[in-house]
Amino acid sequence: MGCSRTAWLATRDNPDSSGRIFFGKDAVLLGTPTPMIINPESAPDHNLYFVNLVDISVDHTRLNIMPERFLPRSNGEGGIYLDTGTTLTYLFEDVYNELLWKVDEKVILPERFQYGNNLCYRGGKEDLEDGKSVPMVTFHFEGDLNIDLQPWNTFHDWYEEYVCLAIQPTSHRSIIGVWAQQDMHVGYHTKEKMIYISPANCALL
Repeated sequence: MGCSRTAWLATRDNPDSSGRIFFGKDAVLLGTPTPMIINPESAPDHNLYFVNLVDISVDHTRLNIMPERFLPRSNGEGGIYLDTGTTLTYLFEDVYNELLWKVDEKVILPERFQYGNNLCYRGGKEDLEDGKSVPMVTFHFEGDLNIDLQPWNTFHDWYEEYVCLAIQPTSHRSIIGVWAQQDMHVGYHTKEKMIYISPANCALL
């Protein structure tokens, strides 16, 4: 009989290699749940647990995305899921472009430039800590779950001289990568078909 409860924590600054995972009774489920969406047409990727992202805010201003934009389609395409095996976050190109425009409008760092698909600015880790250089991005999920992504969830430093948006465009499926999950307590209850997401200082847990 499989384990129905799993919890994942990604430690800040080194999320790809310092995460911890708990199973069964050791997997504490914290915060407000959002429904887990399992699309039978997504096989063989049946182990992907999708969520319904209903909107995104930048500094409390909604982008007003169509609520059904992130639902999986009947052909197995589309949807958005959390993935600890993917570093960055990927959003459908139209949503990404809206987010990019709004984030760029709010950033107050100098020397903006585009490096491939990367939106970058001259700056460093200290600019991600000062609470004013980079805007707050909030993901709004079905079930009144609202997760504030801190600057270090949405940007990463590059060569200690630049910070770049840790979000990329996609045309296939959207993914919330492990960088966005830094200092997040993410719990899965497959029997109840719920996903729990809550901010946490994972280094202390």
